[in-house]
Amino acid sequence: MSQDITVLQEENQQLQKKIDALHAEIEQLKIVMADMDETNNNLVLATWRERELKKNLETAIKEVAESKEIIELQSTRIEESINYAKRIQSSLLPKESVLQKYFPESFMMFRPKDVVSGDFPFIMQKEDYVYFGAIDCTGHGVPGALLSVIGSLILNEVVKYETITPAVLLDNLHDSVVSVLRQGQEGGENERDGMDVGMCRVNLKTGEFQFSGAHRPLYIVRNNQKLDEELEELKGDKYPIGGVQYRGREKFTNFETVLQKGDKIFVCSDGYPDQFGGPFEPEDLKKIGPKKIRKILVENAEKPMDEVYSALVSEFDEWQGPHKQMDDVLFIGVKY
Repeated sequence: MSQDITVLQEENQQLQKKIDALHAEIEQLKIVMADMDETNNNLVLATWRERELKKNLETAIKEVAESKEIIELQSTRIEESINYAKRIQSSLLPKESVLQKYFPESFMMFRPKDVVSGDFPFIMQKEDYVYFGAIDCTGHGVPGALLSVIGSLILNEVVKYETITPAVLLDNLHDSVVSVLRQGQEGGENERDGMDVGMCRVNLKTGEFQFSGAHRPLYIVRNNQKLDEELEELKGDKYPIGGVQYRGREKFTNFETVLQKGDKIFVCSDGYPDQFGGPFEPEDLKKIGPKKIRKILVENAEKPMDEVYSALVSEFDEWQGPHKQMDDVLFIGVKY
């Protein structure tokens, strides 16, 4: 009897151990299930967040696509407007062929930085005289082009009615620009906007030549002279057309000489000498500078004008290299 009780107690103990083990497993399962519930809840939240993010992303993509469409439309309209402005500007400005009508051996290097240009050439005949010049307006692109149209119209209007010296022409141009832009007046803006000009006048019959410059020089390569005497440079005056920063300034200076057959005349905007580049490191880029212009003209003094043009273009392109064009470029060469 005692032995049977002992066996029962042992069985009972083993049973209790199994029960305790089952309880432990149940508790562990509860923890696992709780973790699974939390994970499931997180998955549900993540799914909702994913759906929300996807919805927001789709909305954002739609908004970006709509914005892109608007920007492309605006860009197209702006491009069309600028191209139309170019056509208007081109119709107003004289072509190289007009210059070559009066001076068969001549050239015009004209490279706008943008679609439209703040630089523009002026060419006009009045009786026996031909006026020609390079005009560089403040800025480039659309603002410069607006000034170029103003300047071109004023110059044509002044020369059409009166034969005057280049200096008087620049005086008139200055007064007109100041008036049109309301510079110095109450409420006037653009107080420093204006133009740099190199203006020439040639008598086709006598060779009488006159020049006046507003911040721009003139180069003359004389025919049949010694190499070191071939280049003459007329500096021009050190103030521009337009602007009120030079109050009390004097009238523009008029330079006079007589050209001989074969003499070459060159005038340009500052876009050529101010171009950065050269065989230097990017942080040490330098301007072409007027000294190199004089060197090119002297080295090519005895060559035909088309070769002078090629030398100027080649030097500019080589100097610029991979770097961006800094400004509008206008370079005019005439052989008398």
